[in-house]
Amino acid sequence: MTTARTVPEWVGKHPDEAVPRRVKDRIFLRDGGRCQACTRRVGPGGEPYALDHKIALVNGGEHREGNLQLLCQNPCHAAKTATDVAIKSKTYDMRKKHIGADKPARPSRLSKEYRRAALARIQAEQAKREELT
Repeated sequence: MTTARTVPEWVGKHPDEAVPRRVKDRIFLRDGGRCQACTRRVGPGGEPYALDHKIALVNGGEHREGNLQLLCQNPCHAAKTATDVAIKSKTYDMRKKHIGADKPARPSRLSKEYRRAALARIQAEQAKREELT
């Protein structure tokens, strides 16, 4: 059975706003003082921890209490951050491709001429070999 919230959920006014101490305490109690990835005890007498956004801000997450979780500093927070960056990179690349900003460069005229000349040299060398045999 779940109970209704007695305290309104904290929502940051902007992404850089520091999370207040009272909110950090509520998150610590809500998560039972354990890393949400590996369940190790964190905080006083345990591993160092970080508050992490479940859905990263860069990937569209919100800066609010319900989107924050406890993670141990190493290895869980580091791994989660690497995953978030990979998702952001993939999303960015897909967006670039869809808007046409990532089209491959057309070969320049000089490169076409260079390829033609190289092909002509190769064909000439093959012709000489055939004459010798």
